[in-house]
Amino acid sequence: MAFKSGTDNHWFYFLFKKRLPISLYIIIPFVVTLIAFSSGFIALVLFEYFLLDNNILALAPSIKSEVKELLYWTKLEILGFTFLGALAGIGIVYAILNPLRKVLMGARQIAEGDFSSRLDIKELDELGILGKDFNLMVSSLNEYFIDSMAGGWILLDPHGKIVSVNRGALNILQCESEDLTGKHHEALLSVLRADPLLNKWIENSLKNQIEHSLNELKVMDAKSRNLKLTFSTSCLMDKDDNFVGMAMTLKDLTRASEITEKMQRADKLAALGGMAAGLAHEIRNPLGSIKGLTQLLDEEFKEGARAKTYTKTMIREIDRLNGVVTSLLNFSQPARSEFHFCDINKLLEQALGLVQLNIDKKKIQVTRVMDPNLPAIWGDGEKLVQAFLNLLLNAVQAV
Repeated sequence: MAFKSGTDNHWFYFLFKKRLPISLYIIIPFVVTLIAFSSGFIALVLFEYFLLDNNILALAPSIKSEVKELLYWTKLEILGFTFLGALAGIGIVYAILNPLRKVLMGARQIAEGDFSSRLDIKELDELGILGKDFNLMVSSLNEYFIDSMAGGWILLDPHGKIVSVNRGALNILQCESEDLTGKHHEALLSVLRADPLLNKWIENSLKNQIEHSLNELKVMDAKSRNLKLTFSTSCLMDKDDNFVGMAMTLKDLTRASEITEKMQRADKLAALGGMAAGLAHEIRNPLGSIKGLTQLLDEEFKEGARAKTYTKTMIREIDRLNGVVTSLLNFSQPARSEFHFCDINKLLEQALGLVQLNIDKKKIQVTRVMDPNLPAIWGDGEKLVQAFLNLLLNAVQAV
């Protein structure tokens, strides 16, 4: 008994879960056939029962042969209606499964990446509505994918009329869909100031059904921005390999071109900085020797001597030239700033300490007025000390 139950469950799973089309081809024709057969069979049984129960054949033996012939043809009619019921059941199953099979095949083609798939379901019932909704869904997906592309897409029919423009192209051209859709491709020049060669290029692509590309065409959009665009065309064919239109793609290379120019400029500046650093080192080395010899020479002369004035001037000018070389080195190899919270009073004291020798030498009196409650500032302490030192040196030299 358990074995039979397991076998029944297996057949139930096979018919209703695993092989639904097969089960429909079995169950529906069987039910329709059973209905057609049972109705005729019940009528036949009732008719025979009526004849036997009322002894009609015994009362009228002359009609016995006619009654038998009538029963014979009735049985044939029952078999005929039963056969027609089976055919009707098969037709019902086919009418249900054929549109569903088309939907399944279309869904499989879309899953494989063929978004040109369309369903040809001409029924006017719910299955026909399902087919129309399926085609509408595929069209919406195609429009979504085209609009989602980063580049611009413009679709043209065989006569050069603009059929569709995606969002990427509208963003590049800075216009609205109504400015182009439904118009001839010459309308491009109304929103894009470009060489008339562009129209000839599109006409040639349409006429000869060939693929072309234009690299870095300089144009101006509707907002008077200078752009660098690339154009390329590709032919659109239907399933019978007939030419049905052309897809034109455009990409904005303006930003990429600007980045390339900046990189080239940076490379040139880096090369110039390297050359400047080399020159600075070559100049600084002999400057150090010249300054050292000049300082030795300066010690040989007495204060007030004219020659000592010359040596002082030479040392001062050497220091100035050394400052220029240092600035050149800082330009070619800029140091990284290290920002932190700084006490500006301490920075000023540090700068004063560095210039104290010059202050004492000239006997300058310095008055310090500092607020101890000043908040810490965010900055590069070393560069701030250098800035204060330059100001103090200039002030000392001016006294």
